[in-house]
Amino acid sequence: MKKITFLLLLSIIIVLGTGALAAHKTGFIDLSPVLNKIPFANKIIETNKEVLDDTVVVSPIEKENIQLRKEKSELKNMVVILKGEKTKLDEQFQEMEIELTELRELKKQNEMKVSNTNELVECYKEMKAEAVAKIFESLDDDTVITMLVLLDNEQTAKILALMEPQRVALITQLLLNKKEQQ
Repeated sequence: MKKITFLLLLSIIIVLGTGALAAHKTGFIDLSPVLNKIPFANKIIETNKEVLDDTVVVSPIEKENIQLRKEKSELKNMVVILKGEKTKLDEQFQEMEIELTELRELKKQNEMKVSNTNELVECYKEMKAEAVAKIFESLDDDTVITMLVLLDNEQTAKILALMEPQRVALITQLLLNKKEQQ
């Protein structure tokens, strides 16, 4: 019985020792400090190092880890690029908002101008042609053209008949050019 127990213990020690050396060889554990104290084991370590230097063993987990690090680096670069693009888009968006605000203000001003012009035209429709012709004599050509277009043809004819012929000729030319542009 003593021999069997001794053999069993010796087998367990050999299996554990072999397992520890295998783990050391694969890099799972580092037994160098312990093995350096044993003279014979020192040569095993040196032999192991020579074998490991000739053949680089990379575990599948390490390969995956290297690949994941590479992907992580690429993703970080993409994040930096996307942040830069986002900043550019934010700037463009702000510029467009400013432009939109300006356009809305211009539209509001134009609507006010049209409204005021329509009110004036309504007043001119009620007035006599002679009074309107005198007022038109002191207005610039563009304003006169705008008003004449909005008045009915009969009143426009009466007003033009009362104005200076040279000015009527110029206004007529401007009216024709304006209609051609439209």
